[in-house]
Amino acid sequence: MKTSVTIFLLFILFLTPLCRAETVVLIHGYLSSSSDWKENQVTRPIEAAGWRYGGNYTNTRTAQFGVITPAISDLTAKGKRFYTVDLPADASIQTQAQVLSYYLQHLYDQRKEPLVLVGHSAGGIVARAWLVSPQAIPTKALITIASPHLGTPLASWAALGIKTPLNEMSRMLGIKNFRKSAAIFQDLKKEKPNNYLYRLNHSSHPAIHYISVIRRSKTGFNKFDYVVPRKSQDMNYISAIRGQSAVLLTEGDHYLSSRDGEYIRDLLELIYSSDAQQGAVVNAASSQ
Repeated sequence: MKTSVTIFLLFILFLTPLCRAETVVLIHGYLSSSSDWKENQVTRPIEAAGWRYGGNYTNTRTAQFGVITPAISDLTAKGKRFYTVDLPADASIQTQAQVLSYYLQHLYDQRKEPLVLVGHSAGGIVARAWLVSPQAIPTKALITIASPHLGTPLASWAALGIKTPLNEMSRMLGIKNFRKSAAIFQDLKKEKPNNYLYRLNHSSHPAIHYISVIRRSKTGFNKFDYVVPRKSQDMNYISAIRGQSAVLLTEGDHYLSSRDGEYIRDLLELIYSSDAQQGAVVNAASSQ
């Protein structure tokens, strides 16, 4: 069955020369891991478009320095490559950003080309936290999928749950321990003066492409993102980069699916092939 999705993209191109970046990093969110991209078939359309999987960065106590990196042969190979990472998803955003920084520095040291970051849910916040930190790694674009840039009400509810029997109930249901996740719940609370998201959203952001993949609001269970409000997913509402993000409205709930792989595939093609002038509007069609 063939469906058509119209992508309305406002590409803000800067005066610096466009660099050919062929290194993409997929960053998972809370209650997730690097395996989610493959298990939810997100990687299939990307690989079909000629992108090859280069490997995964992960933390483990059994590895030297606590980190396992992809094989050097996969890191130095030419052409289009995408990589995944494993982050301590229960930790604070800043802690996760520090781990991500180690991974990305190692990756850049091998490939020596600008990066494109794709973050799902909290992974998009981690990516932004890294972008505003003191780092000198060239980055071409950030794509976020259903990320709570202005916060999520679930963070406040979960924070309250830490102090109630819901914490023990969550363990019985196989959900992450609320207490273990206290730091990230605190960081993802609705933006307000002096909390974490407020400080992040008022920090200077680099001049790169920003693309917000947003779940369209629809009625009915699993017809919309009930985890993150639509406005919160839109980077145009971030004070530091207001009006600079392209927007792609998509169907579905908060979680990843193969359709996200199609969106990423098409967005990467636009990022790399775009020679539009500053402020041009690009309308593109994506089909399955």
